Order: sequence, then structure tokens, then C-alpha cells
Amino acid sequence: MFTCFVIAFPASWKSKLWFLPMGILAIHVLNMVRVILLILNFYFFNSSFDFNHKYTFNFVVYGFMLLVWLYWAKKQLPNAGQTA
Repeated sequence: MFTCFVIAFPASWKSKLWFLPMGILAIHVLNMVRVILLILNFYFFNSSFDFNHKYTFNFVVYGFMLLVWLYWAKKQLPNAGQTA
């Protein structure tokens, strides 16, 4: 989904080619942290594991993807800081 957002955005390919690998790497690192936290959650607080697996961590990962993409997209717009 992240890759599709970046490719579909009207920005230069040079910008996309450095941002895609960095963003994907950041998402993978976040996912490894998510898995470690889910293992700890399962081990210490088993009753909340299902909720955290289905909702909490998905919200965090998708929220992170959205925020990183929005940050990059704003930097790509020529007049992003100006108001009408």
C-alpha cells in the first residue's frame, strides 16, 4: 500500500527512488518491533493479545505509514507552505 501511494503521487522519480527503500525499511523495522511487542504481550498479558494484534498494532503501523507518506508528500509540493 505504501509503495502504491508513493508511485501514484505526482513527484519526481528521483525523489521516489530514494524515499521508497527508506520508507519500506522503516516499515519493516517498525514491524519487527511490533512482532517483538506482540510476543511480550502474549507472554505477559495473554488476555489482551487478540485485541492488540487485530487493532492496536495495525493502527500504529498504518498510522506510521500515513504520517511518513504525508511528510514526504508535503515536501514534494512546490507551494506546500503557502496559503491562498
